[in-house]
Amino acid sequence: MRLKLVRELLASENPVEVVWKQLQEIYITEKNETDNILEYYSRTEKELLELEKFLFKSYFEFYQEDLKELANREDLTLVRSLDDNPNLTYLLMDALSLRELGLFYDSLEQKGYQLKIDYTFSALPSQTRFYKEKMRFDIVERNIKFREIRDYQDIKVRGNEQLIWSRYPDTLIEDIRSGQSLKSDLEETYKKTKQVLFTVLDNLDKEKIIICSDHGYTRTEAGYNIKINNKTVKKWLKELFGGSRFAAKEEANKELAAKLLDRNLIVEVEDHYLPISHYSWPVSGKYSTFSHGGLSLLEVITPRIILTK
Repeated sequence: MRLKLVRELLASENPVEVVWKQLQEIYITEKNETDNILEYYSRTEKELLELEKFLFKSYFEFYQEDLKELANREDLTLVRSLDDNPNLTYLLMDALSLRELGLFYDSLEQKGYQLKIDYTFSALPSQTRFYKEKMRFDIVERNIKFREIRDYQDIKVRGNEQLIWSRYPDTLIEDIRSGQSLKSDLEETYKKTKQVLFTVLDNLDKEKIIICSDHGYTRTEAGYNIKINNKTVKKWLKELFGGSRFAAKEEANKELAAKLLDRNLIVEVEDHYLPISHYSWPVSGKYSTFSHGGLSLLEVITPRIILTK
């Protein structure tokens, strides 16, 4: 099965498309809506980890070349499409990954929407501020009907917005990182994000709605990451990145970065170093559960769901 995947990757002119299909098999083609959110996250995260392990060991060029190149390009799609289509709304949900879409997919179909699932990319590093630069948010915000949602209990939508930026689920992920209970927060994240999503959809008057995201995230618990057995390499990663998943070149230890680049554990972009895949290293703090900024599949390959009524 995995050998077939390698052959498809090597033969394809677009290896990301091949990996995207694998991700859809994990999150979309399986049972989507579930009463047990924790079981869903645990099962799919383990399948994602196995895919990341296999890709890194068998085809590390996917990260160093294919994914890096595509994510690092400027993307003016949003700017142009909003100019061209007055009947379109972008609903950008901060930190939405394919994990959440897998849970929402059935409900979206039941609402009577026609769905087309596509993908796009975060910026590198995979954080909001870099994404805004990549898609020229300064231009978008000045020239269109824009609304930001900060509170899931206070959602005001007129219906004619061209771009809605929801702080969910990112604001809940940040709260988890601040030290709340993991068990309750996964369920809370799902329920509140779903409430924002469907409240917005119910109040929009547009014929076409595109749900997208600025970046995804990784789960940083030991059970959901690739272990690094070499203590020296762990020390290098911790020294270079600390508790983050990216480091500015101008502030970084260039000697350590060169050693990690030689081992294909990190990637170099214009002004930053990023860790590849699901590798992790010990950091201080009990609740470091979610993180983003690096170059792993769900951080960088983000869902783009096209809904038509």
